[in-house]
Amino acid sequence: MDSQARRRLKFSNTWAQGCAVICSTALFACLVLLIQSMFDTQARSDQNKPLDSIHKFDASRTVSLARTAQAILSLLTTSALQTTSQYLQWAMIIRPQGLSYPSMLGLSTTTGALGMMSLLRSLNTNGSSKAWTIMRYCCIYTRILGDGISINTTYDTALNYNITAGVGPFNGSLVHPFLTFLESLAPGYPYTTMPYRYYVMAGSLVTYLTFGVVAEPVYCRGDGCFSYLLSGGLEMAIPSVPPGYPEYPLVRIANVPAVQMEFSHLRGDGRFDRKDCSIYGAPATPIGIELCLTQGPEAGGLRAAIFSCTQGTDAGECLGDRSLPNITYGIKLFSRQLSIIASQSNHSIMGMEDLTEAKLLPPIDLQAYRMSLDWLLNFTAANIPAASSIAANFAVADFQASDLSQDGVMSRNFQSILAFPLWLFNDNNWGNLALDANTITPTLPPQFYTTATIVASYGKIGFNRTMTGASFDLGCVVMDLVSLNPLPYISSFPLFDATFKLEKQELAQDQTVVFKAEDTHVLELVGQDRVFVRGV
Repeated sequence: MDSQARRRLKFSNTWAQGCAVICSTALFACLVLLIQSMFDTQARSDQNKPLDSIHKFDASRTVSLARTAQAILSLLTTSALQTTSQYLQWAMIIRPQGLSYPSMLGLSTTTGALGMMSLLRSLNTNGSSKAWTIMRYCCIYTRILGDGISINTTYDTALNYNITAGVGPFNGSLVHPFLTFLESLAPGYPYTTMPYRYYVMAGSLVTYLTFGVVAEPVYCRGDGCFSYLLSGGLEMAIPSVPPGYPEYPLVRIANVPAVQMEFSHLRGDGRFDRKDCSIYGAPATPIGIELCLTQGPEAGGLRAAIFSCTQGTDAGECLGDRSLPNITYGIKLFSRQLSIIASQSNHSIMGMEDLTEAKLLPPIDLQAYRMSLDWLLNFTAANIPAASSIAANFAVADFQASDLSQDGVMSRNFQSILAFPLWLFNDNNWGNLALDANTITPTLPPQFYTTATIVASYGKIGFNRTMTGASFDLGCVVMDLVSLNPLPYISSFPLFDATFKLEKQELAQDQTVVFKAEDTHVLELVGQDRVFVRGV
């Protein structure tokens, strides 16, 4: 064959394959750029940097483009891989020694997944035949691994600024100075004077999204388990958000200290000493409660109970049935750290990230804790009408709280009462008289100093970076190498080419045996055969 004929033959064999390789490579490069922009977006978001226009490409449009590109790329690479296997097969066959029949079956585009598995399992195929089969199998099926897609939220940054934020452990040393300060505001009243504004949140603090969220429990499980993560949100961040960013509705606060409070319902556990309990009520009213507190049986825990004085109180004693508390909790306190995303408009916590492991806090100052609850619940000392007091929430709780399926409101109220001292009397709240109104206080513990970022959120697509490259047509490289040799004219019909353009040793077995042969028997029959290009 002269050189001009060789060139024509080579062009005839490779032009379609070359087009498929070029198109699939170009499309793959575009897809890589799109994917890389997703990673750049996430990196810029994590570093609190502003996003460029390409980084703000929304998730739905990215999904549409990625899926369209994936479908086209899948079509092109599938075609290229099939042709690559076919060309590689013929490149091996034109050698003087030919190609073993099992290797031809492994490379053939007509052999499906089950056939390839049979080749790999068979004892009648040698190592080279299995190697070719594995190569083709990997080229075809590892593309599936490139489909790992997830939806991620990234943030465009408008401004970074320094703040103090978070909720720390209960600081008992803050209680007495704070109560003394309140007494100085209203001389002649007991130090237990109670500002009404605290009443608003004291009964439902754990459900306020401005201060915390419901959290996955650490230890307890089941219907009687309640867990809350108090981070203070944007409400307890100082200074307040600078104005002037209407297109950036969120604030992202990094590395916020938080306290997780976990309640475990102890049904009917009424074992408390009289010294552990306090009674709050007013004479001649049916409103009264008894609160009991003690250290829990485990380190760092508390045990608390409350029940309604069904017939009111008299001379500091609870009247009515006192057989069991209505609600009894075992309480555990943990320290954690996280990043939060909060709304500028209403300060609600919209999300959280980077939550650290829970660490059990040491036992709290029970005497100071009890003092803060006395101030909160003693409505007579605060000159608050009984019907307006927190105790009134439990006036009819004796039958409601005795049934776990009906005590939702009572449980929330009691949990909020128990959480209130931890929220108010930590170093980063107004129970700390050294805290400035809108200026960073320099004397707080170091964990409260962090940064806030005014941001806007964008939904972005995340790809599995390690598997994306598996989508590339690995066989294209092989095709480029083997296409340097002149091959026979190869049509688009592999069965036709194999039937009329190949020579092989005739099978010595009876045709009836061949006709009935299954996978294992087929490989036994052709295990030693070789195929060659038929001469013309």
